Amino acid sequence: LTFKASVLYDEDNVLFSWKGDDCCSWHGVTCHNATRRVLRLDLRCDDESAYDTPEYLLYSYYVYRSSTCSLGFSELNPSLLELRQLRYLDLSGNDFDVSNIPQWIGSMKHLRYLNLSSGGFGGGGPPQLGNLTRLRALDLSDNFNSYSTNLHWLSSLVNLRCLGMCDTNITTKALNTIPQVLGHLPLLYLRLSLMGIDNQLLSSIFSNSTMASRIQHLDVSGNNLEGSIPHILSNMTSLKFLDLSYSQLNGSIPLWLGNMKDLEYLDLSGNRFSHVEGGTIMGILGNLCHLKTLNLRSSIVGGNFLGLNHDNFANCVEYDLEHLDLTFNNITNTLPKWLGELRNLKFIELSNGNTFYGLIPPAIGNMSSLIELNLNSCNLRGTIPTSLGGLSSLESLDLSNNFLEGSIPTSLGSLSSLQILDLSNNFLDGFIPTSLGSFSSLQNELRVLDLSNNRLFVEIIDWIPNVNLREINLSNNHIMGPIPHFFPSSQLRYIDLSYNFLSGPMFNDSSSKIGVVKAPLCHLENLQLLHLQRNQLSGTIPDCWGTSEGLSVIDLSSNKLSGSIPMTIGLLPEMAYLKLNNNSLEGTLPPTLNELLGLVILDIGENKLSGEVPHWDADSHPFLEIVIMRANQLEGVIPSQLCSLPRLQFLDLAMNNLTGSIPSCFGHFKSMKKSLQLKAPSTYEMALGPATTPAEPPESFKGENAMVVLKGEERQYTTTLKLVVNLDLSSNGLVGIIPLNIGEMGSLESLDLSKNNLSGTIPSSLSALNFLTSFNLSSNMLHGEIPTGNQLQTLNDPSIYGQNAGLCGDPLPKCGGKHVKQHPDEEEEEVESTLEKVMFYIVVMLGFAIGFWGVVGSLLYSRTWRHALFRRVEYVTDFLYGQVVVRIKRLMN
Repeated sequence: LTFKASVLYDEDNVLFSWKGDDCCSWHGVTCHNATRRVLRLDLRCDDESAYDTPEYLLYSYYVYRSSTCSLGFSELNPSLLELRQLRYLDLSGNDFDVSNIPQWIGSMKHLRYLNLSSGGFGGGGPPQLGNLTRLRALDLSDNFNSYSTNLHWLSSLVNLRCLGMCDTNITTKALNTIPQVLGHLPLLYLRLSLMGIDNQLLSSIFSNSTMASRIQHLDVSGNNLEGSIPHILSNMTSLKFLDLSYSQLNGSIPLWLGNMKDLEYLDLSGNRFSHVEGGTIMGILGNLCHLKTLNLRSSIVGGNFLGLNHDNFANCVEYDLEHLDLTFNNITNTLPKWLGELRNLKFIELSNGNTFYGLIPPAIGNMSSLIELNLNSCNLRGTIPTSLGGLSSLESLDLSNNFLEGSIPTSLGSLSSLQILDLSNNFLDGFIPTSLGSFSSLQNELRVLDLSNNRLFVEIIDWIPNVNLREINLSNNHIMGPIPHFFPSSQLRYIDLSYNFLSGPMFNDSSSKIGVVKAPLCHLENLQLLHLQRNQLSGTIPDCWGTSEGLSVIDLSSNKLSGSIPMTIGLLPEMAYLKLNNNSLEGTLPPTLNELLGLVILDIGENKLSGEVPHWDADSHPFLEIVIMRANQLEGVIPSQLCSLPRLQFLDLAMNNLTGSIPSCFGHFKSMKKSLQLKAPSTYEMALGPATTPAEPPESFKGENAMVVLKGEERQYTTTLKLVVNLDLSSNGLVGIIPLNIGEMGSLESLDLSKNNLSGTIPSSLSALNFLTSFNLSSNMLHGEIPTGNQLQTLNDPSIYGQNAGLCGDPLPKCGGKHVKQHPDEEEEEVESTLEKVMFYIVVMLGFAIGFWGVVGSLLYSRTWRHALFRRVEYVTDFLYGQVVVRIKRLMN
């Protein structure tokens, strides 16, 4: 309890059970069955179960450590000395606030296991640790603030089997003593990564043949080995684990690696090997029967040197390989047939950073232990082999972004463990198999189904998918029928059935009971994204969205929907993207839309909506970026409150019945003033917040895109949407002048004020819009000379100024010297400018007169000053005359 009192914070209530007298029942405490003495204290911060043996050091470096479960200390409390029989102490992953490892820990002479890694300790390992002669495992890794100048105490740990010193600061002098210090220890497991060890020092460490032959686990990753893999490692015949990743190695991968018959883990990733001895990796891999993990990620300069087409892969009765990573090696090859020999393979990573082409070998279906198969973006062609239905352990199958064709094999419906199926972006055709529809073998497992962007057919009313689906994407196919009523699953989060041929009403209101609707989408409490755009849906939008509190994206655009916008849409607290454009919706905007605090994009254009533009401001919609209300029947004036929206960058109110003048504050839009960056904070994260799913949805599910009208053409924007800055108020009944400060919107790319009744002259500030690419002021009552300069010089199409009888100047006919009538405000500014110039000249002349007569008047008034001035002038004149005469004589001589 004294130790517990020293804890500054316990964020995850690790010590919640530490109360009462029976400490043997507390979390992390293990006692002797008979004596009830504490033998073990395990308070490490990780999510894995405890390891009872020193072999834990094999894995501790790779265990994910949660930053929320750590205990906080100002220092390690000496109350631990009272645990006189303590043999096992693990405080790794906690926070000791850069305090030193205490010297008194060397008094705990019964310790067999000590792990203080990732503890935030400062200082270094005290020499008193050398008193722990019974210690079998010691890990001081990842204490970034520690600093050791002496390692001689390690030589006293005569029973040490496991040592971890990764990423600790050790002086060069102390580092060079490692061969001497470790040479006579009975080490089996040694982790020395990120310590600045070079090739020469590594060879020196293992020059002791006894030590070299004994080591089973060696991690020297992240060091400065440079050059070829040290040949001295070939003597380490007992190695089971070898990590040489990111060690600046180059040259060849040696054949002698294939002689390490006991090797189970080999990581050569992140190096720059140029070739493999013998011309093929099979010469090495083919001999390592017990190898379970081979990581060659980003390790081969031009991965074709691997010789993957070599078929001699039968040196072992059975291969234990479970994890193979060949990604990011610039491999250009067909998929090797020998993959089918690896029947124990669970994870294979090939696609990223490589180009595999050709057919999928049917032999892959022999890998019955495979858990994940990712072959996306590989330029694969041909059909999907039916043999893939034999991958009985498969949980994830990703063949997306290839050139696969033909039908989906019915055998995939028998993959009883499958959780993720992604066949998107191929050329698959035919009907979706009934076996995928009924999912008789997948009812309990399948979570993600993506068949988007193919040529697949299905009558969806007869297609009953898995009730436990989380994500379904069938977009851009030939899906027909009404919205399916197969959505009883409350687990669905993402639904995308866009760009298909769905028809019929969104819900069936034929019930005789008033107020009761039957809408398949109304009971999906976990729904977050709904895409049904570009179909042929009709009827009204159901007013039943109140239960889907996590819904953030609704896209029902480009259908045949009618009626009003339902009130319950405005009750969705997470709503970020609402797109109802290109339908036949009517009525006014529901007042509940004022409550959508996280709204980012609103597109209700091309409907029959009436009423006024809502008076939204920074308080009601602080994240609003894009507002499209074009082609409706909106009336009234444009509210000046819109100017306070801090993130608004796209405003389209064209083709309505708006009247009044353009608010003078329109030059003050913050997001239209500053330069926008492509990599902006995710509005999805901002709108949804941390309360939703930890991972963002797939790219195809996001709502961060929009169909916008620029230069009279519809354009689809996705990743570059944040770069589009637009103001379109065309085809209304607006009057008055164009605001003089409109040129302050420096990021504006598109400005359309055409087909209104605007008057006055074009403000000269428009010439400051350097990013303007689309511009239209036609069909107004503007007059005067067109401003010139900067970007306006490139917009030389006369039609953008057409039907303004009083305009002149390039690209229209010249003004011919005629007086150009200006805006009253601009005339006033010119008068003020003239007055300022007159006042400037008056002040200058007055200052000159005062200064001149101040000097001359003083000389006229005082004889003494006059004589002094004349004497000074005479002296200077004589001096200059003398200097000139002397220099002339020198030149003549």
